[in-house]
Parts: sequence; structure tokens; C-alpha cells
Amino acid sequence: MLSKTDATSRIQLPNPSINLNQSLEKSRGELEPRDSADAGAIIGVLGMVLQACPQIVDYGPNGAIKTWCDLLSAAVVVRKILGDPPSAYDDACSILRAENAAAVMACILERAGHINSARGYLPDLTRKAERGEFSLEPMLMTLMRTSSGPRMGSA
Repeated sequence: MLSKTDATSRIQLPNPSINLNQSLEKSRGELEPRDSADAGAIIGVLGMVLQACPQIVDYGPNGAIKTWCDLLSAAVVVRKILGDPPSAYDDACSILRAENAAAVMACILERAGHINSARGYLPDLTRKAERGEFSLEPMLMTLMRTSSGPRMGSA
């Protein structure tokens, strides 16, 4: 098993054709991958979330997100800021799994200025997911495309 230091030092963006749902399914119930193949997919998906949703980093511990645990912590902070009740986030974690719910919160934060009611968006997506009508992958891929332009301060 990789240590957290080894895993976080190798964050790489995955192949764009990666199936996020399958990668996160491999990690269901565990934040530590079982083997190095799982580690690459899981860490790669975290990298994809951070590329698509760079604003979430500001809410991570010490202003950084290096692990899924950091993303989960940041998502709770964002949930409070957006005014979502704890029960809405708990439902999302139960239905989507914690990692997916945290990634959804990152996406909502990224698009908060374009969402009429950011507070009601998570429960709506959770209900859609429960009916099989929502997948995180298209949401992340769209954000990756819209955020792929040059950033201020980047060389």
C-alpha cells in the first residue's frame, strides 16, 4: 500500500476517457487504495476534480487539498458557506458516496455564480442520482473544458 506522501506526490491527471464512476467504485468505502493500480486511478480522479474545480482548494486544510480526506473537509466548509443543511449533504454522501458528494460540492462552488439556488442544487442532484439520472463524470468533464484556458498567474 502507498503511504499518503507517496500517493499525493504522484498526482497526475488521468486519461480523459477514464470512467470516473468505475474509478471511484474501486475506492468505495475506503480512501486508501488497495494496490498501486487503484492508487493511480483514485489519485488521478482527485487531480481531475482539482483541475475542474480549482476554487475548492481555498477551503482545504491550510488552503491546500492533497488527499481525498482534504477534499471531504473542504466540502463540509463549502456546504456550510452555501447554506446547505447537514441532512442534504448526509443524503448526498449516502446516495453518491462521500467522495462523489465532495466532488459535487466542489463543482457547485465552481459554478455558484451561475446557479440560481446553490442551496437547493445538492438535494436536487441527489434526488436525480437516486433515480439514476445523474452522473458526476459529465459535470466534471464540462468544468474541465471550461477551465482549461490559461489562468491568471500561470506561466
